[in-house]
Amino acid sequence: IPLFLLLGRLGLLISLSGLILVNGIANLPVAFWLLSGFLRRVPVEIDEAAKIDGAGYFTIIFRLVGPVMAPGLVATGLICGILAYDEFLLASAFSNDEGSRTLPVAIALFQGERLINFGQMAVASLTGIIPVYLIGLFAQRWLIGGLTAGSVK
Repeated sequence: IPLFLLLGRLGLLISLSGLILVNGIANLPVAFWLLSGFLRRVPVEIDEAAKIDGAGYFTIIFRLVGPVMAPGLVATGLICGILAYDEFLLASAFSNDEGSRTLPVAIALFQGERLINFGQMAVASLTGIIPVYLIGLFAQRWLIGGLTAGSVK
């Protein structure tokens, strides 16, 4: 109820931007949890050697730590994106009009009171899987590297 009232006061209640804001905030703990594991994997020696060589803070982050954490960033982004893409509960509560409906909510509306059109639901589900599959296919190299990072010492 507080989230509903807050989005109503901000004017974001029945809009995709409000839903994006809520999903982004809801996925922050997952992202921090995943990224903290990847950050612990980065050797401290890289940071120390760069400081001794006179590298600045941004150089250390973007040129040394960034490439080491790239698989973790891709894996975290993909996992959080899939979590937001498949989210149903908040989307069904905050998207009442046709313009702000997400795919899981639209698929759920195929179900009638006495009749369920399984053919249309199956086609809509397969159509919804295609973007996630293609993104996962193109990001596979970084995703596999990110998911297996830290599993072997």
